[in-house]
Amino acid sequence: MQWITHYEPRPSHAAGAAAAFVRACQTGLEQGPPQLVMVFASAAVRFMLADLVATVYQEFGEGVTVLGCTGAGLVANAREHEQTDGIVWMAGYLPDVGVVPFWISPAEARSRSPAEWQTALSLRPEQQPAFVLLSDLFSVDGQALANALDQAFPGCPKIGGVASSGQTPGSNRLICDRQIERTGAVGVALWGDLRMVPFIAQGARPVG
Repeated sequence: MQWITHYEPRPSHAAGAAAAFVRACQTGLEQGPPQLVMVFASAAVRFMLADLVATVYQEFGEGVTVLGCTGAGLVANAREHEQTDGIVWMAGYLPDVGVVPFWISPAEARSRSPAEWQTALSLRPEQQPAFVLLSDLFSVDGQALANALDQAFPGCPKIGGVASSGQTPGSNRLICDRQIERTGAVGVALWGDLRMVPFIAQGARPVG
């Protein structure tokens, strides 16, 4: 398993930002191409997201999963970048790890039962998946979503956060593979040869 993080400050166009990320992967991921790419972008960069995602698939093929959202503050390489435009990329080479992406609508987030979660993800609690969740503040109750996943997959770690760049409903962006949504929540379930250890960020509190 191997991870890299790449920060692109004040990108002027999608092609240049994506090319810099691809070079970072080619240099930093010595063991192989990524199976999971996460992208976090400031609000001003949201118009580039479709092109950025398209380039990821062009370079790494359909086997890669892309997850991300817009955010008011970005963290990369042990530094926090606030009040500035930019993109933070994370890429992971994850051998022997299953990767299951999902987007859930606000209505589904309110009503999906534990059994329906297990069926939708084709996963069982005994597989002990670990989750990364990113939700839209205006359309999804993050506490309730975490609680629902706790019931469906008890004892499984769940990390993530809230898309924070938008000030009005529909102004955030959520990325799940080629989908770019304005509402709901996106996530990825990881299972197999990995161990997730959650940490609580400064100024945050745990939910679930």
